[in-house]
Amino acid sequence: MTETQVSSLLEAFARSQQQANRILFESILTTLNRTTSTGPEVPLPPSPPMTAHETQYRSGSFAKCTARFDGRADDADKLEAFLDAIITYKECLSVSDEHALRGLPILLEDDAAVWWRGIKNSVHTWDDAVARLRGMYGAARPAYKILREIFAQEQGQQRCDVFISRTRALIAKLPYELDECIQIDFVYGLLDRRVRKRITRESVVSLDKLVDRAREFEESLAEVTHGDAGKGPRGTTGTHPKPKPTVSSNPHRVVALVGGLLVAFPTLLHEISMTCP
Repeated sequence: MTETQVSSLLEAFARSQQQANRILFESILTTLNRTTSTGPEVPLPPSPPMTAHETQYRSGSFAKCTARFDGRADDADKLEAFLDAIITYKECLSVSDEHALRGLPILLEDDAAVWWRGIKNSVHTWDDAVARLRGMYGAARPAYKILREIFAQEQGQQRCDVFISRTRALIAKLPYELDECIQIDFVYGLLDRRVRKRITRESVVSLDKLVDRAREFEESLAEVTHGDAGKGPRGTTGTHPKPKPTVSSNPHRVVALVGGLLVAFPTLLHEISMTCP
């Protein structure tokens, strides 16, 4: 075979191979497209569960919590407010019990921080830490003392919403739960007489409703009070009544108000005494 014949044979073989490759590639694409459009979806394998190590590092912390407790407050309400704040923060940011226990010293200051340093080695759970705080700074009072404090104070000059909120806070300290109807009776009986006169007990179905009704009454009372501040008695204006003529203590002259001016008039007796020698 000559060189020209060999070259022609190689070119023919290359063209046939190229055409065969193109046909094979097109058939593969067609098969893939048909499988994608008509075949069932292949479910993705479920992600493996997080290990304890991963869960620990994905949990929140108290690093950005702004609540603080210094242990100096004599009122147990300060401790309860602090605990409510950090427990709510713990739940919202998914702080684990372990992280909460480790981060609790961040939130304690002064006397409370010193106290915690002394007992931290004996506290192993979050619930135990909360119980220790309540036992140290939030000694619970018996129910009869709380009831005495509730009924020892009436509304007085306090705003209705403030007074009702304070009374509800005291009721919440009781070691047992009271029906809301009884709570309404407690609070309603301690309100000012003017409020009870305008708001009947039968119209109050909840403490929140009582707060709204009492606030509306106080606002309307304030408007009436400010509106009548510049007015006099009924049937008169706020201007001062016209004063009567004033008689001077001097027996020889009379002082009277004429046209808004005080004018002194000498008496006839004084004139006669001045003209006679």
